[in-house]
Amino acid sequence: AEELELARGEFGDAETARFTSALAHARQVLAEAFTIRQKLDDTFPETPQEQRDMLVRLISSCGTADRDLDKLVDEFDALRDLLINAPERLDTLTRDVVDLTARIPGSSETMKQLTGEFPAPSLEPVANNVPMAQERIAFAENNIAAGRSAVALPAGKQGPAVAAIRAAEGALTQARTLLDAVDRAAGDIRNAIANLPSALADAHV
Repeated sequence: AEELELARGEFGDAETARFTSALAHARQVLAEAFTIRQKLDDTFPETPQEQRDMLVRLISSCGTADRDLDKLVDEFDALRDLLINAPERLDTLTRDVVDLTARIPGSSETMKQLTGEFPAPSLEPVANNVPMAQERIAFAENNIAAGRSAVALPAGKQGPAVAAIRAAEGALTQARTLLDAVDRAAGDIRNAIANLPSALADAHV
C-alpha cells in the first residue's frame, strides 16, 4: 500500500489504476477472511463440516488475492523501471523518429509509382498511409518533447514521462506499420491479381 501510494503520486491515478483496483480487491478478500476467522473463534460452535467449508473458503480466498497481486508485480516493476530508464528510452524514440522521417520521401515516391501502375480502388487501403504516418510521427515528437520535460522535473514529479513515452512508442509503431504497408502494396496487389482467376473459379464451384 505504501509503495502504491508513492507510485500514485509519481505516475498519477490513470497509470496506477490496475494496481489500485487489485489492492482494493485484496483488502476486501482479507476482510472477508478475517470475518470467517472470527466466526471460527467465537463462542458459537460449528459442525466439523461447517468448519471445514469455512477454512477452505478462507484459504482459497487468501490464495486468490495473493496470486492476483503476484500477477501484477512484474508490471508494477516495469512501470518504475520505465521511469528509471526514461532518458535512454527517449533517445531510442528520437532515433526511431529520424529513421521513420527518412522513409517518408521514399514512401511518397512509391505511392506515385503505384498510382501510375494500379487503379485507384486497388490502392484505397494505403492511399492515405503516408500522411497518416507523418501525423503519427509528429504526435510522437510532441510526446518525446513532453517526456524530456517531465524527466527534467524534480524526483517525484517525473511520472508524466511514462505516459508520454508510451504514447510516442504507440504512435511510432503505427507509423512504421503504415509505411511498411506502402512498401508491400505492389507485391500484395500483384499477388491478388494473380490469385483472382483461381478465386473466381472456386467461387463458381
